[in-house]
Amino acid sequence: MLNISFILNAISLIMLLLGHFLDNFYIYSIGMFSFAGGITNWLAIKMIFRKIPLLYGSGVIQNNFENIKLGIKDVIINQIIDKNLLNNENSKNKIINNLKESIINELNYDKLFERFKEIIKKSSFSGVIDMMGGDDILNKLKPSFNDNIALIIEDIILSTDLNKIYNGFEVIIDDSVDKLTPLMVEKIIEDIIYKYMYWLVIWGNLIGALMGIVNILFNI
Repeated sequence: MLNISFILNAISLIMLLLGHFLDNFYIYSIGMFSFAGGITNWLAIKMIFRKIPLLYGSGVIQNNFENIKLGIKDVIINQIIDKNLLNNENSKNKIINNLKESIINELNYDKLFERFKEIIKKSSFSGVIDMMGGDDILNKLKPSFNDNIALIIEDIILSTDLNKIYNGFEVIIDDSVDKLTPLMVEKIIEDIIYKYMYWLVIWGNLIGALMGIVNILFNI
């Protein structure tokens, strides 16, 4: 589907050509200024993402790729995830509680209990368990099993050094950022802002057209 900026540039170019061939100063002036404003902004946007021959400074992303990667890492590690929060007791408690709730709530207790029963049945206690009722007696242990598993996980989380988790997360971010290629970064930025930047082209067309009208008024 054609976008508005392309349509406005096309209309401006048609007006410019019509004004030239019809020798109509008014149409030519509006078309020329509008096209100049729109095409300049369109080219400026393209120069951010692509290298254009003979245009110095084009290919901003490609030329500054390593700095952009470092910037992405800095934003994630130092801005979004503030390590100083780990030294703040209130923040630390919130992180631990959220981590604890997330893990405990996401556990598949049924699967864990079934695995627990399999281990018991394969152990030296299997004969005793069968004499006492087999699966029926084991199933009665399920509520207690679930509660104890939750307590064990809670103890593990409470004894975990959050700085080690942070450092491990930083390693993951490093690896992920190192795998980025210029094309991947271009795609990320394009997906976020590319379509919105075409408003620059539209405003270029409109402001250019207004300047064309001003030019006509000064030449009447």
